[in-house]
Amino acid sequence: MTSNLKSEQALTFLRETYPQAFRQPGDIKPLEVGIHREIVRENKLLLQKKGITTSAVYTALYYYCASKEYRKARKTLGNARINLAGEVVGEVTLAEVELSKKSDAKFFQERKKTGTKPANSSHKKAKPTHLKTDKK
Repeated sequence: MTSNLKSEQALTFLRETYPQAFRQPGDIKPLEVGIHREIVRENKLLLQKKGITTSAVYTALYYYCASKEYRKARKTLGNARINLAGEVVGEVTLAEVELSKKSDAKFFQERKKTGTKPANSSHKKAKPTHLKTDKK
């Protein structure tokens, strides 16, 4: 199975296991900071049983959080951050908004400089279209 298919399988797992957190386009909310550790800790055996690696989970989270809608949500001061149950556990802070804006600026600057659409400047794999969570 290719890494893109593994990531797609991991994202499907996240959406099915935590539908209140991994919402569909139009209802995406910023996730609790550090939620990736909780996902792996709570599901280690189940992920192994399903053949989903920790790496695939992290890649799926990366693509989910790199979506246009998620990036917009994390740049809105005071937006609610949710846990795996969809409960509000905090809010987007000014420092997080500033970091998100810098991160996006760096991403788009690299994209413009290279003429490519990198998933991340240090990540060479192309973003699979089947993991997209944006509305067109």
